[in-house]
Amino acid sequence: MNTSPASAAGILFVNCYPNPTHYLAGYQPKRGGITGIGGKKEEGDGSAYHTAIREMLEELLGIHDARWHQYVLRVLQERYKPCCTMTSASYTTYVLTFKDMLAIMHDVKHEFSKYNCIFSTIYTRNLPETLEDVLFNRKPSPSDEVKELAVLPLRCPIVVLDELNEDTLLLCYSEEGGC
Repeated sequence: MNTSPASAAGILFVNCYPNPTHYLAGYQPKRGGITGIGGKKEEGDGSAYHTAIREMLEELLGIHDARWHQYVLRVLQERYKPCCTMTSASYTTYVLTFKDMLAIMHDVKHEFSKYNCIFSTIYTRNLPETLEDVLFNRKPSPSDEVKELAVLPLRCPIVVLDELNEDTLLLCYSEEGGC
């Protein structure tokens, strides 16, 4: 696993490995589009993988509590090894599977929460347990960067055709139940 210093890192969750066909992405309005799960290295991040897991806890689960982050991050780094690592000059991406994501969520909810009260800014009642929960039970606060999640096909490049853009705009601005 590459642990070289990177200014940012993230996790790309895929449906299977090798030969994935779908991945998890997030919508960040402040950045103007669909992004991955990850972000900039912060003081105290021991490695690029540490940054990626911390960012995943924040962006995917809305957990920002630094009181127990270090312990949780250390355990998660040891338990969940990436399928592969992709590194550029300033960003490191770790590929994990949806199965890994569900296991991480289970660990956070059932194992780590017994030591501390977990507060999520996104999931107000219960932390998610399924991919469906992650996608459809999100209630992000104004301070959360990633507002929505989507499972997208792994095709290069993804092009959204004008017809779909027009349909979604109509839905967003309709009086019967738009965005």
